[in-house]
Amino acid sequence: MQAYANPSQAANGAGFVVIRFNQERKEVTFEYCLRNADLSSPDAEQFPGSPVLEEL
Repeated sequence: MQAYANPSQAANGAGFVVIRFNQERKEVTFEYCLRNADLSSPDAEQFPGSPVLEEL
């Protein structure tokens, strides 16, 4: 399990995941975003502990 949400928080655990693949580095990054996060903003809010980087 990479992530879970605590529904007692203000976001009620609602959100989505953005998965970024870097084939050159053989890495995958999982970004767990709040439901109404504005991804065009450089300071878009993510769930605590995000992003998570995994090497392939």
